[in-house]
Amino acid sequence: IGQASDAKQRIYYGARDANMALIKHMKPGMRISQLCDFLSETMIDLGFASEVQMMRKFGGMYEGHGIGLSIHEAPMIKRDNKDVLQAGMTLAIEGNIFDNLPLSKTTIALKNEENVLITSGGCELLSTLPNDIWVAK
Repeated sequence: IGQASDAKQRIYYGARDANMALIKHMKPGMRISQLCDFLSETMIDLGFASEVQMMRKFGGMYEGHGIGLSIHEAPMIKRDNKDVLQAGMTLAIEGNIFDNLPLSKTTIALKNEENVLITSGGCELLSTLPNDIWVAK
């Protein structure tokens, strides 16, 4: 309720902007591990090098999952996944930035998830809502 702090806005919009850059980058034939590398590099470029390093240390680099008959299904978008993107896949992109790990009551963890379809020519954004922080007064 109310305006998000500067720290929360920085983390939320950093994750959102990295996710949107990844979506523009995705295309069939890419390995999922390449997606994860691109997302990490983008987060670092946006000023989150220490957060990326910390998340890797704690195994917190989980960038999304497949969508279909279940909520979370293969492929899991993680650095060790060598699966290849194919046209027709539907995925939830949810690369996140955490300010501290392990998770605690004070960790800033604002989720940003976008649903996409891999097409023969790239990637189509399926999410239709604006992805700015909504403020309840």
